[in-house]
Amino acid sequence: MRNQVDSKKRFVILSYRFLIVRMVDKSMFVMKMSRCSAIFHALFSLTLLAVIASASVPVSAQGSVSSAARSAEPATPTQLRQFTIRDRDNGVEWLRCSVGQVWNGFTCMGEAIMLTLDEARSAAAMARVELGGQWRLPTLDELERLVCEDCEPPKIDARLFPRTTAAPYWTDSKNRWSVGRYWTVNFYTGYTFGRNAPMMVRYVRLVQNFPPPAASSPPAPRPAAPR
Repeated sequence: MRNQVDSKKRFVILSYRFLIVRMVDKSMFVMKMSRCSAIFHALFSLTLLAVIASASVPVSAQGSVSSAARSAEPATPTQLRQFTIRDRDNGVEWLRCSVGQVWNGFTCMGEAIMLTLDEARSAAAMARVELGGQWRLPTLDELERLVCEDCEPPKIDARLFPRTTAAPYWTDSKNRWSVGRYWTVNFYTGYTFGRNAPMMVRYVRLVQNFPPPAASSPPAPRPAAPR
């Protein structure tokens, strides 16, 4: 009789453990599916951005931004029509919308999403395919230049970068003083933070370099007239 009771106890314990394992596995599966859905949503938004941009704004047309434009000077109509903004002073071009949002010709639609560092790099790779160019995560110096100290949160020029989330954004700059950690810029405070592990989730804004205008070559010297 006692052996039967012990067998039943062992069966109940094993069944309980199995149930817990199944619950954990299911939770992990749901978490993985949620992350995959987030990445898909980000990449789908970038694809939709390419469609909207090609339909409403000539890709060859470029906006521009300077240090003064990020603080007090009004944005030009050309700047407000484009889905990208060029910082000619520093030789970079920004997507006006955060990853997860799309530009409709007037503002950024949808909600920005938070990604891990690897997921953010994947979104940049998809942007290179869908939009062309060499889109990437910004460096710390590049992203910090967008901070508008005189602005209310989010601390960025909302005319040029509408509906920016007042929260940390990834950079691809490693912290030299903290192994395995990366820098972010917080657009709620305007401050940087350098102890972000790659598996943390942050918001993303993409940038790419653009070549300076080709300098006009001087006219070739005329050959000397024969004597």
